Amino acid sequence: MQEYSSSFTSERLLRQEMKIVLTLKWNGMGEAEIRQQVLAENLFQYRRKDTIVKALSLINKRLHVLDNTLQQMLLTQGHNDSLAILLYAFLQLYRLPREFVQEVLRYQLLQHKQEVSSGDILRFLEQKREQSHIVAAWTEQTMTKLRRVILNFLTECGMLERQAGKKQWLITPIALSDSLRAYVEREARYADFLALMLYR
Repeated sequence: MQEYSSSFTSERLLRQEMKIVLTLKWNGMGEAEIRQQVLAENLFQYRRKDTIVKALSLINKRLHVLDNTLQQMLLTQGHNDSLAILLYAFLQLYRLPREFVQEVLRYQLLQHKQEVSSGDILRFLEQKREQSHIVAAWTEQTMTKLRRVILNFLTECGMLERQAGKKQWLITPIALSDSLRAYVEREARYADFLALMLYR
């Protein structure tokens, strides 16, 4: 079983950066060539080289989770499909946010509840601390960062929407195209895709 990791404290959506890398890949470039061109021409338009290197590392980790078809769909399909594919890759890489979606968001919807509160999130994190010595060893500062990254990622992908003036979020399954749904339904390796997008 995949261990818990706190290494996603610097994760972010990187949607445009992923598309840049995939465009270069589909033009026939290898990983080393892509890295060289992105750095040489500052294709991400970042101020610092180390930030570019970090983003490339995150992107390459995500691409290893996705087959060529999903990579192509991320590049060419509509807005919601690309967000869903980005979210899926993120959730596959990190156990804690994946379990948050499965155990909190999905559970809420199955209970016919459309919202999740700050209290629900804090209870989830406390449960993980009780269940895992790895999570229990993380500092409060780390837990705060991880909570923020999870909420930001899910909000940017459209699965959560912050309720104005409240400490709660509206839960919404990401609307997928028929072609993406059909593909993940017939590919065994993506058996959990629809569940993680909050479809029953």
